[in-house]
Amino acid sequence: MACRARVCYHDLFLEARVKKRFIAVVFTLTIVAVQTGLTCTIFNASRKGLVLVGNTEDMPSTDSFIYFMPGEKGKHGIVYVGFERYGVQGAMSDQGLFLDFNALNYPKMNPHPEKPGFGKDQWMFIVAMETCATVEDVIALFTTHNLAGWGCFQVQFVDKTGASVVMGPDKNGELFVVRKAGEYQVSTNFSLANPEFGARSYPCPRYKIANEMLQNMKELSVDYYRSILAAVHAEGEIPTAYANICDLTNGEFYLYNFHNFEEAAKFNVAEELKKGKHFFKMASLFPRKTNAQIRFEETLEQTPARILEDVFNKQGTKATIEKLAQIRSSYSPENGDSQLSAQVSKLVLLMQINGKLNESLEIYAAYAREYPNSAPIQKNLGDLYMKTGKRDEAIRCYETVLKLSPDNAEVRSALDTLRKSPASK
Repeated sequence: MACRARVCYHDLFLEARVKKRFIAVVFTLTIVAVQTGLTCTIFNASRKGLVLVGNTEDMPSTDSFIYFMPGEKGKHGIVYVGFERYGVQGAMSDQGLFLDFNALNYPKMNPHPEKPGFGKDQWMFIVAMETCATVEDVIALFTTHNLAGWGCFQVQFVDKTGASVVMGPDKNGELFVVRKAGEYQVSTNFSLANPEFGARSYPCPRYKIANEMLQNMKELSVDYYRSILAAVHAEGEIPTAYANICDLTNGEFYLYNFHNFEEAAKFNVAEELKKGKHFFKMASLFPRKTNAQIRFEETLEQTPARILEDVFNKQGTKATIEKLAQIRSSYSPENGDSQLSAQVSKLVLLMQINGKLNESLEIYAAYAREYPNSAPIQKNLGDLYMKTGKRDEAIRCYETVLKLSPDNAEVRSALDTLRKSPASK
């Protein structure tokens, strides 16, 4: 079942680059991300001394990698997984500490300047992985520090004792902490503290499936976890690009490529970290592609999101807006074509993952101007303004949405919150 490739060192992913990309990714898991269908299912269970974690990573890309970074200067060693194009998505340390993220809607964390921060060049999640060994260590770290900059997501931490916790911003902007009750915990793309607030989908079928399978589990095993991953994986334009199972008890990492759960690359984390910093492209670990992956890769480059992303990378914002207008000319419905809207939202996500927040807002605002009578598009724009702190602009968008769709309770709630907040500077 296991397949391995020789160690491949890669200058592209030196420590500073990995950290920079990690920061960009976790900071930009926003409402735009979840509206394009970006999903992640995370689950863990402990039984008879065995602790396993499983998760799916869904992204419109197959340039995935696994990177081993040994500890130094008193810091823990870490294995990162992610995408060359879009950065690191999750991690496991040599202490048996695991983390992964669930994108949510627009909730954000309130700043607390009276508490110590993490420093200009330190990101709270990297600090947690490098310095914490247990869930309790992480909780202590986050409850005593200023969490300004925590974006629109919740995070699940699990340690090798079997303890786990899901944390994120509640609807009032303060940190919520939901500990595992029983032998398993599941999180998907809705807040465990406030399920109907900022949810990607609630109730969530992936959450229900994973919970039911863990509840009916006869034996905790890697094989049974593979069946859960298979049951919750995503397909379509944003498929499960890879998934992993982490045996925190024994320090083992199982990697699965493009929702193919019949083949795995298995690593012993401690042994790999002894080899120094090194990097594998997942393609080198899984040279035989499935038909589903081949078909996905054939069509990926022709999607409007990828075409527009390439234009942006080569020519910038103005050229991207012009190209979008050309593409839009083939879509004529009065309120915008749903497929094109999904592609533009996906483009915004991908740009933000690469740290281009302001540019993505400019592009989406230009697109939204063409659809003043589309409640979904105006809501998306309002959400982007809300995320970037542009209160007045967000209010105007949400007021437009309520004129078009008076029964939108989520927008009404967001509007009430914004009106009580300080005006934009």
